[in-house]
Amino acid sequence: MNVINKFEKKVKDYIYSNEMINSNDKIVVGVSGGADSICLLHLLNKLKIPLIAVHINHCIRGKEADEDERYVVDTCGSLGIVCKVFREKIEDIAKEKKLTEEEAGRIVRYNSFRKVMKEYSANKIAVAHNMNDNAETVLFNIFRGSGMVGIGGIKPQNDDIIRPLMCVTRNEIEEYLNKQEIVFKNDRTNFEEEYTRNKIRLNILPYVEENINKKAVKHMSDMASMARDTEDFINDYVKNLFDKVVVIDENNVYHLDVKALSNEKKIIQKKLVRYVINCIISRLKDIEAVHIDDIVGLINKQVGKKIMLPYGLVAIKEYTAIKIIIDKDNKSNENKEKKAEAAFEILDFNDKKSYYIDYYDAYLRFRIIKNKKGLIIPKNNYTKWFDYGKINNIVKIRNRCQGDFIQLNRQGGKKKLKDFFIDSKVDKNIRDRIPLLADGSHVMWVIGMRSSEGYLVDENTENILEVCLD
Repeated sequence: MNVINKFEKKVKDYIYSNEMINSNDKIVVGVSGGADSICLLHLLNKLKIPLIAVHINHCIRGKEADEDERYVVDTCGSLGIVCKVFREKIEDIAKEKKLTEEEAGRIVRYNSFRKVMKEYSANKIAVAHNMNDNAETVLFNIFRGSGMVGIGGIKPQNDDIIRPLMCVTRNEIEEYLNKQEIVFKNDRTNFEEEYTRNKIRLNILPYVEENINKKAVKHMSDMASMARDTEDFINDYVKNLFDKVVVIDENNVYHLDVKALSNEKKIIQKKLVRYVINCIISRLKDIEAVHIDDIVGLINKQVGKKIMLPYGLVAIKEYTAIKIIIDKDNKSNENKEKKAEAAFEILDFNDKKSYYIDYYDAYLRFRIIKNKKGLIIPKNNYTKWFDYGKINNIVKIRNRCQGDFIQLNRQGGKKKLKDFFIDSKVDKNIRDRIPLLADGSHVMWVIGMRSSEGYLVDENTENILEVCLD
């Protein structure tokens, strides 16, 4: 078997063994013009799958970037593939958003992919990460002090994003293209050492392969795969453990049973605490290992002992449990708490502020309406009315958490959100990404889908909360 056929078989086997692509898929593929993305474009085209190519001109390299754009458009044209081009001034966006150019570029790319995905009714996004990218990511995460998730590197598939080239190295990709005399572009920014990842790519990995082990990239990829499998097992275990260890009271306060928690291994205790914190504040940014260790340490502390955490979180040792709450009077965390609220809590429905919902590439808008005769309740999936007086907590836009439920009839019948997703045949790979409007654990609206019957507007309603997705 020659190099070309061997390479194509390797990638195809990887695609199908990981169930990345089905015959009825329509795929948005990111194409920069570099070796990796050009290789991906040609391979996917050979699979006879409907493709829409997306190229983002970052407007950083001037004429060189414009030449890359023309090359991608011409290549797609020769293959009969639609190509959508976006021109974005990444430097300006990075400064405005106070991000690195790498971070800003990534956000722009994936937002562009999703716009095209929506426009063409596609269902997957293909990007050209390869085995070397994975090794670079693993090293980068290790160097900055990451845990098991970071060691797991880049996932071959993450919800609707697929990475078919994760089974091959950069050298294999370039050899494949060269054998067929397929031209590709080199982005000079990949060879500039001002970026941390480039330093790993240009200096560390070559040294390791030449002086320590020539199969280092493959070995790191294998290690990352084992780390992901381990992490998946632990996460599944913790989710199943949650109902046995955690009680959520009527005030939406989480209580962790000390006896049940102490029976678990330390790694499980830490994972469960992190999971609970994520359920409460919908993020783990700024929650460090020392915070988790301190909370777990409460197992053996005296009753009343407190741990102060970012975002106004407080963990308190009770007689039989560890209670985790948000203390609004926690002055030492006041600034961080305000930042957290602005990110996911709706404090003023009439402030005319809109909230970007990445999942739908749309904005969520709120307003309060005075109820009066003659008003017609909207009957669609993108505008919802709720009885404002029936809301009990600060409303949050977030993803699902353990304990979430939705009310499905006027009599008060509740269903776990997990069961709702199963009954509605929602793909399990996207359930964690679907945005929710939540009143504590009560899901007011699975945004874009079903709303709760617990907030119905009737003749006794004084004020209506209108929520629009547009």
